[in-house]
Amino acid sequence: MNNIEFKVSVRCMTYNQSGYIVDAMNGICMQQTNFAYVGIIMDDASTDGEQEVILKYLEDHFDIDATEYVNKEETDDYTMLFARHKENTNCYFAVFFLKYNHYSDRKMRDRKMSYLSKWETNVKYIAFCEGDDYWTDSHKLKRQVDFLDSNIEFVICSHTYIRAEEQTNTRFFDFNDYSFNYYKDYCIYRITLDNFLEKWALQPLSCLVRAECMPLNYPKRFKIIYDIILFYYVLKKGDGAMLYNNMGVYRVHLSSVWQGSNQLDRYKLRYDEVVNLFQIEHNKFLLKDLSKTINGILLYYLKRGDVKNCCKNIHQFMIDLPIGFVFYCILNVSCHLFISFFRKIRYIF
Repeated sequence: MNNIEFKVSVRCMTYNQSGYIVDAMNGICMQQTNFAYVGIIMDDASTDGEQEVILKYLEDHFDIDATEYVNKEETDDYTMLFARHKENTNCYFAVFFLKYNHYSDRKMRDRKMSYLSKWETNVKYIAFCEGDDYWTDSHKLKRQVDFLDSNIEFVICSHTYIRAEEQTNTRFFDFNDYSFNYYKDYCIYRITLDNFLEKWALQPLSCLVRAECMPLNYPKRFKIIYDIILFYYVLKKGDGAMLYNNMGVYRVHLSSVWQGSNQLDRYKLRYDEVVNLFQIEHNKFLLKDLSKTINGILLYYLKRGDVKNCCKNIHQFMIDLPIGFVFYCILNVSCHLFISFFRKIRYIF
């Protein structure tokens, strides 16, 4: 095990995704590469039987009884099983069955990330695929690795994907209004620190990041590390490129943290993440995104006649952000309401 040189690690964090995790593992195992890679499956003490599903998958598809490529480890925090795929000999899994939930506590979340270090010490790239998403192209990893290997000015490579709405059983391609251009032999959308929040081109299931560009430590003021914070710090080291290749599926379902929230909760989750980042980085480009989010929150309350909560949030905005910027947002909301009112009056008369 210690002699295996992994070029890529694939982080698959999962919790209560027993109905989806097999698709995620299939997508990882199907990758056709000319390098060894390790899928790090980390189940955060699921309560829906997911750990049993993962173990059954290992028994069916991995040489868990072999002596050369198997390792088992048990601590007070987890049980870990490492093995090589029976057919795809470039594919290895390191599966962590956590004994208690780590997500609910910041110290435990940090400890969970430390479990990865043993497997990512010498990798060149890190990929992501959460337990409810999955890859559909067997050459996804190789295509992205080839791109980053030959284009050292880019630090992250993502790709287009299909968004699958579970409730309506419909699928969407969300990238028609992205400005793709040819770059050498690739068709890409360039992602920069200035534009990455305008159009979201960094869905984790699609991302491959240079390991050397991954942030090692975050300021302790961050309550929790979401995707925006992670990729902000990656993009501080260089640009990203989204390939025009559909190579995965992003599931939209109510059991996820984001999709299971109502519109107001989504606004507030976004606000908390971006305002936390702005208070540390003071990047003016973050204010553009905050303006949209603040407008959404205020309009949500005002359209429902909830002036009390509207004022309460304005007070918090003034604590968190420059007062002049908050007044600018209030003016935008006022203009929006005036225009909407004027259109209704004109329609009546």
